[in-house]
Amino acid sequence: MIRNRVASWSHRAWSIDFPGDTEQTYLDLYEQSSHDASALPYVCIAIADDGVVIGTATLVGDDELPGFEDLSPWLAAVWVEPEHRSAGVANAMVNHIEEKASELGYKNLNLYTHDQQDWYLRHHWKIVGTGTLAHHAVTVMQKAL
Repeated sequence: MIRNRVASWSHRAWSIDFPGDTEQTYLDLYEQSSHDASALPYVCIAIADDGVVIGTATLVGDDELPGFEDLSPWLAAVWVEPEHRSAGVANAMVNHIEEKASELGYKNLNLYTHDQQDWYLRHHWKIVGTGTLAHHAVTVMQKAL
């Protein structure tokens, strides 16, 4: 099932930041998303022409970053399977999330990243600060929509 695969990726990719989360945490998020496309959370899943799931990105109201509770919404949980990277998948998903946030009336979109600052800077995001999550630094970024 698509959701199970994406939940497994998400759990594996972000367990360093959220050690208390399980695959079920992500499945619950996806269930919330499926009920109302006009509300948050909103989950985007990229599927290749052959039906293989290749990526995901999420729009959430709160991405649980201490010290940045006043910012909303957040681009979160962007993941592309390694063999599909550098093919525009992340760009397409991020653009889709940006459009969705704009449709919902938001003027800015936020994110934090451990190591992809350069990629986001190339896509017109701006650094607005640094934060600490699970004892490591993250770069907080924002984009005007």
